[in-house]
Amino acid sequence: MGGTFCAPEDRCCGGCDSDHKEILRNNEAEMMTDRELTMIKPDTEAETKTGSDKLFDLTELPPQIVTSITHEGPVNTMGSPHTKKYATMLCHHLEEAKREGRHLKSELGFLLGDPGRIALDSNYDLENLGQLAQLVMESEVLVVLQTKTLLHCPWCLVELASAMKNDIPLVCIEVVGPASCDFVWGFEYLANLDTVLQKENPNVLELLKSHGVDIEDLCYRLSYAIVQTLTIKLELTPHESNGGTNEALMDIMEALRLAEAPSARLFVSKEEWRAQRGKSNVILATDDASTTDVVWEEA
Repeated sequence: MGGTFCAPEDRCCGGCDSDHKEILRNNEAEMMTDRELTMIKPDTEAETKTGSDKLFDLTELPPQIVTSITHEGPVNTMGSPHTKKYATMLCHHLEEAKREGRHLKSELGFLLGDPGRIALDSNYDLENLGQLAQLVMESEVLVVLQTKTLLHCPWCLVELASAMKNDIPLVCIEVVGPASCDFVWGFEYLANLDTVLQKENPNVLELLKSHGVDIEDLCYRLSYAIVQTLTIKLELTPHESNGGTNEALMDIMEALRLAEAPSARLFVSKEEWRAQRGKSNVILATDDASTTDVVWEEA
């Protein structure tokens, strides 16, 4: 990759790579991780290290990934030459998956050999929904970190709507932990998401409409695009071996390479879809303000 990298806590010296300047601007509100400080080609000694401070054993990685790390210049596994500014944008709930989002930004940037091509939505103004929609358009793949209330976040819904409207491929990751979904993101739930939001958070619906989001069309496309997309489980366990995390990252890299446009998942017309989703009704059984169970009964 070449170039000089400044310490993130210092002001940019002016002599570093332009990509790094962009990273500093996007992350000035939070400290960068150790991996992000050393996002350069590893030397021979670093490749042979062992111990808990080393996330990857290069002998365990696929040859094409090793090439992207150890050879001059990044190898773009999303396609070459680059067709868009970002290889991937990460869509996540800031409170439910902050750690996982930062982890993936760091590690996917490392594996791609170019950290500047991984965008994390929370590094931008989450109230500027138009900017977030544009960032999705500038990404080759949208990675969705599935947590319990992600689909209640206006910025996440706008990002998904932008992906559906612009036919941006999706990769879905199930975050394992306290915020894990206790229900399945199945056809019934996604097809009736507008009903769920109307009962739980109607203000989100009004906000989406004010930004030109067609809620019904979003439900239509999501109910096929996500249901037919392989979901990869990600569980961060800092006190255990990194083997499981490594395997998940390799699965994610492969999924990014093979991701298909949402339009490839649509096999029925919207009229047929309306008839199909009308066979089920959503009942929200809320025990308290923080717990909601989604129950289905036949219409």
